[in-house]
Amino acid sequence: MSETELEVLQRLVDSKDLRVVIVDWGIAHEPTISFGDKRIRFQFDAVFHAPIIPIPVFYLDFEIQTQAGEPIHRVRQPTVYGGEPLLLGAGHAYSFVVDIAIDHMDPAFVRRIKPGAHGLTTRRGNMHLTTDVQELLHQVEEGEAKVRELDQQILASLTRPQE
Repeated sequence: MSETELEVLQRLVDSKDLRVVIVDWGIAHEPTISFGDKRIRFQFDAVFHAPIIPIPVFYLDFEIQTQAGEPIHRVRQPTVYGGEPLLLGAGHAYSFVVDIAIDHMDPAFVRRIKPGAHGLTTRRGNMHLTTDVQELLHQVEEGEAKVRELDQQILASLTRPQE
C-alpha cells in the first residue's frame, strides 16, 4: 500500500467514516480501528438477532465501507475454533477482531478522498529497478500469491464437514 493510500485510510479513521459490514448479518458502525503498514485491524462487538435456532457458521464475509456504504475492501474469515464452527443465533454476542491485509485501493476512490493524488498506478511500473532487484520483487510477489492461495485452501478445508 502506498503512502497516499495510508493517508486516505488515516483520514477515514480520523473522521470516523469507516464501518464493518458482516455480510448478510449486520453492521458495526463504530469499530475500534488501528493500522500499520499494509494491515488494518477492526475490533467490535456484535449481537445477533436471528436465527432463533443457532446454526453453525464456518466463515463470515466482512466488508469495509465508508459510513455512506461505499465499499473499500472485502474479506472472508474462517470462524472455526477447535475444529468446530461458530454457532450464531438470536441473542448470541461475540467480540470480533478482523485483521486485514490491504494490498491496494481503487485509485478513483483514493482520489475522491484525496483530490489530486498522484502515483496510484502500480508501484512496480513507477520504480527504476535493476534486473536483480526486479527478480527479487518478482519472487516476493509470487510468495504473496502462494500465501493467499494457501489461505483459500485452508478456508475451503474448514468449510468441509469433518468425517
